[in-house]
Amino acid sequence: MVRFTFEDARPVDLAPVGVNGETVWARITPVDTLGAVVCYESNGTYIELPAADFDRYLALEGLTGPLSFRGKLATHPPGRELYRRSCKTWIAGGDPRRVTRSYGLPLDLVPDVDPVAAKARVGFHVLYEGKPLAGALVRAWRRPWNAADSDSLGPVAAARTDARGQATLDLRGDGRWLIACVHMVPSPDPAIADWQSTWGSLTFTRSGTKR
Repeated sequence: MVRFTFEDARPVDLAPVGVNGETVWARITPVDTLGAVVCYESNGTYIELPAADFDRYLALEGLTGPLSFRGKLATHPPGRELYRRSCKTWIAGGDPRRVTRSYGLPLDLVPDVDPVAAKARVGFHVLYEGKPLAGALVRAWRRPWNAADSDSLGPVAAARTDARGQATLDLRGDGRWLIACVHMVPSPDPAIADWQSTWGSLTFTRSGTKR
């Protein structure tokens, strides 16, 4: 891993205690009740997909730029990709400023307001390497408390970012939420892979009646 931190009034680096393969990487006690953000950034992982599968994946994630580029190639090669994770979890508390600021992740989804308190439309600024990312597809999934299997649930909201890197989603309902976006650029080392993708996400939980 590249980064694993617990960000509240006293940011803590958890990377030294994280162990690959463990279901619980760390335990920590917050210093206050104002909320905290857990940040995680992974190393790059290589994956190769057959051409048709790679193109379907690009279409599903709204990666129109790479899909258009591949469509103009004389041949139709498999997809050689290095992907990395850029994840945040918001543990809600009394200070919304702790979730409405950037934490410097490679792909950072920054809500305009506390998404737990908002309970309706929420704007997000999407930053790639610290700069607004235009044209990115941002999607939201919700797992209601009475849903046994979240893998079968499709996205409930989607929008593309404007020139300022902002997208607004309707996030009504309690349960567990995942906001996600994928950005892909040409690989900095073509000898290893053709593309480099970054998978950004923000997760949070809204309380409600567990039926």
